[in-house]
Amino acid sequence: MLNELPAWNDIINVCLNGQILLPQVKRWSRFRENREGTRVQDVLQHSYEAPITGRVLVGLIEPHLPRALDMDLLHTAFQVHDYAEGLTKCDHQAVLKVIQNDVDEYQAFVEQFRSLPPKIFDQFHRAFLLQFAHKDHARFPEEARAILTDHAANRALENLVFQAAEIWGYLLFTFEQYRDRGNRHMMANMLLNHLDEMDRLAAQLPGFKEVIWTPEIRNWATEFIKQNADLLDYEHEQDRARTF
Repeated sequence: MLNELPAWNDIINVCLNGQILLPQVKRWSRFRENREGTRVQDVLQHSYEAPITGRVLVGLIEPHLPRALDMDLLHTAFQVHDYAEGLTKCDHQAVLKVIQNDVDEYQAFVEQFRSLPPKIFDQFHRAFLLQFAHKDHARFPEEARAILTDHAANRALENLVFQAAEIWGYLLFTFEQYRDRGNRHMMANMLLNHLDEMDRLAAQLPGFKEVIWTPEIRNWATEFIKQNADLLDYEHEQDRARTF
């Protein structure tokens, strides 16, 4: 009987691998060993959190947006954007990740999801690629470049929202560690690492500076960095000379 339902087996495998493999990949390795401690978060937990964070962000900034968003594309992107980390068994630190890491994850994702019916695969394919629309496309295969070019031209707003939700999600997790564990080391370094990105999003994404990265929160962040300068790891050497 099961041999007569190969399509069901393909669906089972896509769902099963996400459930089994994603919990094996732990995030935040850089901060888990410091003296304050960090809650262990695996990629499956993040994949549950990301759509919620994204939906909250959209709800907050929606009155400021110039047009309606493609929420099906966005929601699917939030769900599956890190699926391939279970297949590659690696979570790359954001500040160290390079384009080839993105390409490797893309290829692993396609190999798994291409077993689905073509129309359904196309929906997941386009959603997974949304996260890369603002990056260099040159190393991606031709079929991916075509979608990335289309996203860059027609879904730039969705890509900005995705970026904003992802980075805001990093900082929400970081604030949790500071609130619940007093983890100043993680708080200071994550704020420094993502300060420029948050400023860029505040300039580019309508509503972001009004409700998320407000002047009050930014001022709090820069003051926190200054007060905890002794804890900074300086992932980027030029940050040593920064003033706020």
